[in-house]
Amino acid sequence: MEQSIEIKLEPTAGHFKEAAIALYAGDSVLDVGGREGKYAKHALSLGKSATLCDIEPKCAEEGGLKVVTGDALDLPFPDKSFDTVLCLDVLEHVEDDAAALVEACRVARRNVLISVPRADGHTTSASGLAFRHYRDESHRRYYTEKSFRKLLEGAPGIDFGMCAFSRVRPARYYTDAGGPKILARLADAMLWLFTWRKENLLRNFFGVVRVAAGDKS
Repeated sequence: MEQSIEIKLEPTAGHFKEAAIALYAGDSVLDVGGREGKYAKHALSLGKSATLCDIEPKCAEEGGLKVVTGDALDLPFPDKSFDTVLCLDVLEHVEDDAAALVEACRVARRNVLISVPRADGHTTSASGLAFRHYRDESHRRYYTEKSFRKLLEGAPGIDFGMCAFSRVRPARYYTDAGGPKILARLADAMLWLFTWRKENLLRNFFGVVRVAAGDKS
């Protein structure tokens, strides 16, 4: 499978994943591993039908939202049940991310939208420095551009697109530590302004896997 989908969203735009749902999702959406149903509810607000599937869902059915208990590695739905399947901040938690993506593609008619945490190339995991923006012990892995592309290439789709998004904002950590807000914001702005390779400050990857011909993702 080749990379041929051009991502049309600005990587530093706020609420990137919500914007991606609005742009790429079809009329029916399955949110895999969504827990509280944040993205399923957003899809519902856009006029789409929405279903949340999680091994331990933390929200109830309301306002048209359907909630189903299920495992990302064994989704309790027939093939091609939904236009779009969301795997947003999920694959880094599961034992077999490739198998979970294959399963998501199985139940999708149109495409699968994925976001994963990017490997932190600035510090080591033990450093404790401000750029260490991932501290979730439930994460089994982080992704480099190479490993994320390899994951998408192995999906049973027609083609895919990928990009990095959501810039690191160390000012949040400086202010949490008690630093002056004005100086923290200035340092943050200068960091972005003078960084030569700004893509290094983007902390997540987003991908679209198209599973059916005729989909204009």
